[in-house]
Amino acid sequence: MNEAEKLSTEKPLPWYFKNNFVFLMLFIFGPFALPLVWLSPKFSKTWKMIVTLLAIVVTILLAKTTTAMYQTLIERLKDIQAAGIM
Repeated sequence: MNEAEKLSTEKPLPWYFKNNFVFLMLFIFGPFALPLVWLSPKFSKTWKMIVTLLAIVVTILLAKTTTAMYQTLIERLKDIQAAGIM
């Protein structure tokens, strides 16, 4: 079977495996969209591992940033309460 016959007999890729949709879901849902990456036939195994590591690193950085912001907010609220403003 030549390439033209293979292309004509292959099933079209479902819309939820298209690159744009997968990256949009990663941007919106973060690591919860990783199953889309791993189930997609369009990505190589190397690319899947890179995207997974990147998603994990970004998630960890965002969690640390959120924790630091929360601690700063609590400190500021204590300062405001100590000043008698609230």
